[in-house]
Amino acid sequence: MEYPMKQKINLELFRFNIETDYLPYYAKLQIILKGQERLADILEFIAQNLNDFGYSAYGFKINGVAIWDFKVLGYDLFKKFGTTWRIEPLNPHLALKDLEIDTTHFIQKVRRLEQFGFSYESDFVLAFLPLAYATPLSIEDSEYLGEAFFLLALNLYDKTKNPQIIEYISQIDKGIFNAQSLQTYVFPQENIYDENLNALKALALEKHKSFSHKLLKRLLG
Repeated sequence: MEYPMKQKINLELFRFNIETDYLPYYAKLQIILKGQERLADILEFIAQNLNDFGYSAYGFKINGVAIWDFKVLGYDLFKKFGTTWRIEPLNPHLALKDLEIDTTHFIQKVRRLEQFGFSYESDFVLAFLPLAYATPLSIEDSEYLGEAFFLLALNLYDKTKNPQIIEYISQIDKGIFNAQSLQTYVFPQENIYDENLNALKALALEKHKSFSHKLLKRLLG
């Protein structure tokens, strides 16, 4: 594969240590893409040049877009994000150390599915963490169930066909009808996420139509 000439990238890196810092700040660093560097190589370079820099194996954001594939090529990131990358944790409100975040709230939220037969497995659940904080609503509203929760709920529903799952995710103020397109907020883009969210919306709409029809028949006698 042929690559363009060397490309300079300006990094703005979120820094915060909950044990020592009152407010976050941004460190600046330049890297030079020479050809076959992958995101993992870039992160290693950052760690070598910024004292005690922490990042999560579950991903972070570049210019507001969630990314967790550390094998992605630096040049593909350059084509997507240009020459300035603002690198931040998935949810800055939950930052523990630089790009590392507290996963407790997400895990507690997911464990609500245990009442419907969900078997919690840490590695499987945490693989959904980047999707849990990809959209603006998932950052702004801590009570919103979130796109990652909905995808896990659909996975469980496909296995159990438990209608209570659909009822639970259909809450008006924080449920599936508020879901946002993940394709806009993740890289590389994957259509399957939005396809599954739309499928879950369709299930929820069908359930609501059925309930409304039964209620109307009851009211009309």
